Amino acid sequence: MHLRLFYLLVVASMSVHCAKSQSVYPGDKWPDLEFKEVMNYDRPTLRLSDFKGKALLVSLWAHFCLPCIEAFPLLDSMQERFKDRLQVILINPETADSTRKFFKRKNKFPRPKIVPMVSHYSQKILSHTF
Repeated sequence: MHLRLFYLLVVASMSVHCAKSQSVYPGDKWPDLEFKEVMNYDRPTLRLSDFKGKALLVSLWAHFCLPCIEAFPLLDSMQERFKDRLQVILINPETADSTRKFFKRKNKFPRPKIVPMVSHYSQKILSHTF
């Protein structure tokens, strides 16, 4: 399980790229992004600094990506198992409203139960950062 977690963290970290040909690598410091369209979180906004001291696994997904959606139960179980050391965050290019509608229409698809989901639809900083 630890090897799978390490592999998943490495793959997730390597798949994120910065603008201007800069890349984000495991261990790099990310900007303290703030997200205002948040689901599955106890506050209306989420900042990356909320999880200081934890490994951060950012999963970029979209409504059309079935493998991404099928991974939600695994990500939820990883979050539960490693909650003191790991924070999983799902980032979607859609609005929070369109994501809620998506899950309502596609009620047979797995939905994250404990992993926060954020939208970067209205947040230009994410588009310029990654």
